[in-house]
Amino acid sequence: MQGLPGIIFDAELLEVRRVKITLDTNCIIDLEKNRPVAASLKALIDASRQGQVELAVAAISASEKMQSGDYLTNFSEFEERLEQVGLSGARILEPIGIWGVTFWGHFLWSDDSMMGLFEEIHAILFPNIPFDYEAYSSTRKLPPGNLDPHWRNAICDDLALWCHIYYTRDAFLTSDANFHKQSKKPKLVAIGAREILRPEELARRMPTLRKGREQSSIGAAPKEARISGKGTPSSSL
Repeated sequence: MQGLPGIIFDAELLEVRRVKITLDTNCIIDLEKNRPVAASLKALIDASRQGQVELAVAAISASEKMQSGDYLTNFSEFEERLEQVGLSGARILEPIGIWGVTFWGHFLWSDDSMMGLFEEIHAILFPNIPFDYEAYSSTRKLPPGNLDPHWRNAICDDLALWCHIYYTRDAFLTSDANFHKQSKKPKLVAIGAREILRPEELARRMPTLRKGREQSSIGAAPKEARISGKGTPSSSL
């Protein structure tokens, strides 16, 4: 799959179709904590409600460790988090199923090509972390039991971008510096990521988002347009 670098988010593109934007877990946390970048993310949410863009989150975000250090115990808790930050209308992209990581009913069965992309992403993002957990735990002499949080975090990052590429979306938004490293970002773009941007970068490139945010703050908030949906089923192993 070839990358498509340099997508221009302007009025002409918005007239053709809605720009498809994928938010990573950090974006959800930014909204929850109302960090400075949250203003750009709220502008995106306003734009999605106005039909300018289509927002999505990866279901694998539900498997990430929370700020408290705990993990969610059921997927409905994740959906509640999305609703609390204004993302109840975002499409939820289902990742490849990983035993002990993904939630049952919110993943895809994989085939060779899907796993190939998964491994390719991992090799770029985490070249020093074995992809196979057995190899990872063996080299670190870890006791059997729960998955090591470091390995699990890497797999979650892999699958967030995997979802973005697999569902052929336009821009992957993240403040995670690992995705923006010059040694990695061009390679990720080349395999299909298209654009990897920080939220504020996208806001600067889409003036209509800023305009929409200003207008919505003057009048009543527009009714939310629901764009969520199940992922496309894949072939089973």
